Amino acid sequence: MCPSLLVLIWNEDCALPPIQFESIGERSGVGVAVMDQFKDSHGIRFTTLSGTPGVLAGYNQATPVGYFGGPNNVANFLAPNQNGGKFFITDRHKQAESTDTLVIDYDKAVKEASMDLVDIDFSETYVIRALNSQNQTVDEVQVQAATIGARDGQLSRFVVRSPDGSSSIRKLHIFGFNPTGNLGIGFGIDNFSPRCAR
Repeated sequence: MCPSLLVLIWNEDCALPPIQFESIGERSGVGVAVMDQFKDSHGIRFTTLSGTPGVLAGYNQATPVGYFGGPNNVANFLAPNQNGGKFFITDRHKQAESTDTLVIDYDKAVKEASMDLVDIDFSETYVIRALNSQNQTVDEVQVQAATIGARDGQLSRFVVRSPDGSSSIRKLHIFGFNPTGNLGIGFGIDNFSPRCAR
């Protein structure tokens, strides 16, 4: 009988737990600004292009609203059997054709990142853009509700990667938009792994 050899490859970035926003929610409740809370633990900072911070929202809670969904048009509706926990980050619901752009800045470059977008439906399109230190796009994912099918109150997983496998991603931009004249787009991000494609 031949001896077995077990090889373990340690990935420090993937050893970090995904950001599920539960710790902030349990401590501070909904409506709190999400900015520097994960700087020490994950080396990232949340902002928006408009300067208004992202905020913490709760699933199936009326305020602050990230989106509407479900058979009764419930605020922040979460469909059954989703791995959403209790909380997610949003830009605050607004009657507009587009969301604000959520910006995630990194203290050091990474190879990849992954996250769940919440409640993709109707005519919405979402963009996840990875940028390098020169603000050049190194990867981009465009998600159209019409292509993937309605995901009302459901989580949809997406990944961005450096195309050559190098640690070149220094920033993420995440935003959504509707066709001209279609208002009321929703926005939610959860289960964010800033350094790993979980």
